[in-house]
Amino acid sequence: MTNKKQQNKILLNIYAVLDRPANSFGTPVFLPSESEAVRVFAQAVNAENTVLGLYPDDFVLSQLGTYDLILGRFENLPLPKQILAARAVLNSVPVAPAPESEQGGETGEGVERTA
Repeated sequence: MTNKKQQNKILLNIYAVLDRPANSFGTPVFLPSESEAVRVFAQAVNAENTVLGLYPDDFVLSQLGTYDLILGRFENLPLPKQILAARAVLNSVPVAPAPESEQGGETGEGVERTA
C-alpha cells in the first residue's frame, strides 16, 4: 500500500555550482533529473567566454536537495552532493541520439561525458 504523503509529491532536484575559490554556491536551479543538470552545466562550461570555461578547475556542479512542487517544501541534503567538475566536461561535445528511424533499430550513443 502506498503512503498518501508519497502520492502527493512532485519533486524537483535543486542544483547549484560551487565556486571553490569563493567558497560559495551560485544561484540554484531546479531540474527533474541529474542528467538534465549535467547537460545544462556542460553547455554553460562550453559556452564561449564564460567564467566556468575559463576557470574549469574552480567549479563543481552540486545537488543541494529537493523541492516539492505540491507541498511547496524544500528538503536540503545533509551535505551538498558534488556531481561533476567543470574540467570533466570542458570541450566535450554533446551528441543527441539519432531518431530510431535513422539508426536502423540500434541504440544511439547518447551524450558524451568525460570523467
